[in-house]
Amino acid sequence: MRRVLHKKSVRRVPPIGKAIENWRFALDSHGVASCGTMPMLSALRRFVSKFFHLVRDAVRFLLLGTRSSAALKAENLFLWKQLALY
Repeated sequence: MRRVLHKKSVRRVPPIGKAIENWRFALDSHGVASCGTMPMLSALRRFVSKFFHLVRDAVRFLLLGTRSSAALKAENLFLWKQLALY
């Protein structure tokens, strides 16, 4: 530690190397108890959410493919009537 005079008082200033290490630690830390697991949990949560959305869309697609042609024609007729009323 070196001493620095400042307004009639003596302050102790850490060496530059220690200040840089503390600065890097402050930038790298996400919180007190994170230990690097918070970004991983966030990524896992996003992956699981996207996976379930993909499965839901695949099930909807398969269910729509199994509908009868009569049901599709009835739905199209109804939608055309709604469009005409608009």
